[in-house]
Amino acid sequence: SARVGGGADAFGGGADLGAAAAAASGFYFGAHQHHMPPPLSLNGTWILDKSRGQPMMRGHLEAMGVDKSLVDEQDKIDQTYDVVHEIHLTPTTLTVMKYNPRSGKMEMATDVMLGMVKAEAMRGGGEHSKTTLARSHDMSHIRVEVRLPTSGTSAINLLDMRSMEQSEYGPVMVQTLSTHDEQSGKHYTTTRYFLPHKAAAKVPAPQMGAPKMMYY
Repeated sequence: SARVGGGADAFGGGADLGAAAAAASGFYFGAHQHHMPPPLSLNGTWILDKSRGQPMMRGHLEAMGVDKSLVDEQDKIDQTYDVVHEIHLTPTTLTVMKYNPRSGKMEMATDVMLGMVKAEAMRGGGEHSKTTLARSHDMSHIRVEVRLPTSGTSAINLLDMRSMEQSEYGPVMVQTLSTHDEQSGKHYTTTRYFLPHKAAAKVPAPQMGAPKMMYY
């Protein structure tokens, strides 16, 4: 049986406080000269390029101990629907929205203060909490560490790193996603590429019977 529950748990919510968060996160805005081009930014809506890298989530779910039937179901989601992420990054906060094909809407996946650990109750209860820590050093970079307790003192650790590249066709968001199960020792890493998604209206409409879970 699966050791980790819903997908939202897996890849997921004063001026002095803001300044402290910015300092803790290591976020730095340099003073750009007027003649320099504007820096690349992660802010915006992005769609997964399924023709590059390793876009599917099967390896991560297997490393997490998710039941095979659920892994197969997620494969169908990945193959059928576009993967769309919307990122809002400031000097002190990070918000990531992800498209859910069940509802046909963008839903909250991550909402944190940079440099500060956020603890959230796991689905199904339990005494341990999921923790999230996000850091960034500029508008083109984020590093999100998620710890999902499993049993005893063990946990599944997720690392989501995103950066920007400039290609001949325009900006590209590169996501390096790593999963490590402390108990089994299983580890899996993939690299995925996202392109600017300029027409939100093209996000596919939900279909009856679409699975509820969303791991990506």
